[in-house]
Amino acid sequence: MPKETSPESEKADKKLDTPSIIDESTSLYNQRFLMDATSLEFAKAQKQGLALSIILLDIDDFQTITNDLGPAVGNKVLVEVAKILKNSTRDVDIVGRCGGEKFCILLPNTHLKRATVGAERVRNLIISRVFKEGQVSFNITVSLGVSCISEADTASARDLLEHADMRLYADKQRGRNRVLYKKDTPEENLTPGQREAAASPSAIGPSIPASPTPSRMQNASLMQYGAKTLSALYIQSIRALVNALELKDGYTATHSYMVAHYSAALATKFGLSQDMVEVIRTAGLLHDVGKVGVPDGVLKKNGPLSNEEFTVVKTHPVLSIKVLNDLVFLRKELEIVRYHQEKYDGTGYPYALKGENIPLGARILAICDTFEAMTANRPYRKALPVEIAVAELKKCAGTQFDPKLVKVFIDSLPEILSTRQIYLEGLRKTVELPQFSSQPSETKGEGVVQTPAPATNP
Repeated sequence: MPKETSPESEKADKKLDTPSIIDESTSLYNQRFLMDATSLEFAKAQKQGLALSIILLDIDDFQTITNDLGPAVGNKVLVEVAKILKNSTRDVDIVGRCGGEKFCILLPNTHLKRATVGAERVRNLIISRVFKEGQVSFNITVSLGVSCISEADTASARDLLEHADMRLYADKQRGRNRVLYKKDTPEENLTPGQREAAASPSAIGPSIPASPTPSRMQNASLMQYGAKTLSALYIQSIRALVNALELKDGYTATHSYMVAHYSAALATKFGLSQDMVEVIRTAGLLHDVGKVGVPDGVLKKNGPLSNEEFTVVKTHPVLSIKVLNDLVFLRKELEIVRYHQEKYDGTGYPYALKGENIPLGARILAICDTFEAMTANRPYRKALPVEIAVAELKKCAGTQFDPKLVKVFIDSLPEILSTRQIYLEGLRKTVELPQFSSQPSETKGEGVVQTPAPATNP
């Protein structure tokens, strides 16, 4: 007797018989399809002598996000990352989810250099995205590995994938949130166990601090959750943006950490409370985040900026606010960032505030921002001696800077600079502090006249 079937059961049977090629959570291709597509594209590229590159991307500290904010929020992150990848790639590219928080982009007819540029563009798009869940806002970072068919030892589709995978996990060991495409790194020799350890949140430290369970967090008020915990979450997220500037121009991130150091020292010497010192320190760290939106050619220019270029750079305080505006727990810090390019005599930007109408923290930041810029190497000149920087601060006291704060800063400099170097934990590097010269005469005569005016520091 023939078995009776309904249209619904026939449809279900057909679905079971046909392996799905789509990942249900993200609507991208799934891992099975990606493996088949990689093999086919590799064979095609090899036969026709075409280029082929692959990008593997992994969301940093994803497990911490799901633990602290809940699986639903983790799924939203996956969906948003998938949208960014799909919208930033060509129709011919094959974008899929490899499983978990890992994604793949297969780039036909694409050489390594072009693929690396594309990977960096994707990374910047993702780290600039602010995620919101109720009253909680946060950013994420991603690590990426890139490989190409033209590289040595790439004889199969499996080699292509493994090279990108090795670089991805070498990236994790190096600190995450970057694109790795070079093959000559010792981290590429990691065992699978070492790669797993590098990918775990405990290997580097979570990007979101320990917090209440997902159900409590989703239902708790901001007061119940705790202002300090949320502030730490926000600041940790924004550090990813600050660190991204290090890869963008090799200077701005280090500059931001140093400005934070000097600003906290001046705020302390001026007698401010410890809470306010920390607000000013954080503002110093964040003050140049808007330079993410300034073209590389302007930031890296080896010479003075044109009027048009300087106009572009002058937008960075406003761009910083746009990046940070949703972070409600940084209200005090945002006020300092917004006004740090104002001048004491009212000729600054973007609002031409004057005197004590400029927030105290912004007046502190202005001095430390300029001092650090003068005493650090720049693309267009070497670092200036501390004595010349001090002379410039004195010269501009009352016009560009608050004269009371200039005096406190200069009087405190010998103590501030007494530690010859400091370790910048956020960047994992040690920086030499500028030192007073043994020849004080350098601050006299034509040296000061020849020094670029601090007002030119954007």
